[in-house]
Amino acid sequence: MSISGPNPYEKAFRIQPVDNERDDDHREEKRKRKVLYHGRAWSESKEDNLPVQPKLEKRRAPEDGKKSSRELFADQMLIEKAKQLFGHLTTREEKIAQLFFYQTEAVYDPIKLKGLEELVQTWQIGGILFSKGDYKRQSYLIEHLQELSKTKLLIGNDFLHGLSFYFQGALPLATFQQRMTAQRYSDLGKAVMVQNRRLGVHFQLDHERVLRSEDAAIPMDEVQIKAFRKGIREALGIVGKEQAYSQAIKDKRANTKTRLGPFVSPIFDHQQIQETVGIRTLNFCDLSTVQNEIDLAQRLIDGLQNSAFEAFLVSDSILTAIRILSVAIREEKISEAGLDRQVMKILILKSLFSS
Repeated sequence: MSISGPNPYEKAFRIQPVDNERDDDHREEKRKRKVLYHGRAWSESKEDNLPVQPKLEKRRAPEDGKKSSRELFADQMLIEKAKQLFGHLTTREEKIAQLFFYQTEAVYDPIKLKGLEELVQTWQIGGILFSKGDYKRQSYLIEHLQELSKTKLLIGNDFLHGLSFYFQGALPLATFQQRMTAQRYSDLGKAVMVQNRRLGVHFQLDHERVLRSEDAAIPMDEVQIKAFRKGIREALGIVGKEQAYSQAIKDKRANTKTRLGPFVSPIFDHQQIQETVGIRTLNFCDLSTVQNEIDLAQRLIDGLQNSAFEAFLVSDSILTAIRILSVAIREEKISEAGLDRQVMKILILKSLFSS
């Protein structure tokens, strides 16, 4: 006859230690004294019971102006990625071309496509700004051109172009002209940037560069523009911000005593990382409508000497602009080290999106 269930005689045959303390007692005491750590330090009670309330560790407040070790490590990773990209640029002209963003349209034009391929593959320009075009065509162009670039392109959408993709056609001008609240502009910026990221677009312009007729314009004050920028950054995008040439040069000269010159190692420090990545903004000078070569040269050299912009937006004059800066560096109007620093700013932003 078999007996199921626990053996009633199990305890009777268990060998007890000589000090009359059972193994069960040790296990129970060990269980009570067990302390689990999940990011908190538990204080052990003198009584038999485990403490009910955790004792939180006091976090040290970071010193003013200093980053945590985790932030410094993240910065260092970005620097290393940017240095790797920098190593792919083998000529001075390729480094100069990183500062230029070409304005174009996403259209089915084989001649334009050939020109874009040459700018990316041969000259290694820094990025492309799409101002018009078809969604599917732009998606193809981005994927195709990224394969030709040594450092990967930074891709941007003009203000209205990004909005037209989000609204899938005509913009609801009546809604915009009713002066939407800042919060609605922030939500819009976030939604537009999310749509952009799906397409492979990294930065979105924050307002209209070329004002249209009063009936078609989208009125935005400074508060609304800032709210739109906030939404872009919340979606982990970069704000494309056009700066007027004369005002940018004036501001830089007022805030700096000396022009951009040679700098010492490291090539990019943590403070500059914060200035470049922390604000997630690409400040550029729009030279796409400048036709006079003398004016173009003056703006390029002044802009680079004073570090007033991160990039230059150009169209048909891009090869002329690259030649102008190459000659200026050869004639020592601009230092080679100063050029390297500006290029590193672009590469740091690219490192945010590189795998």
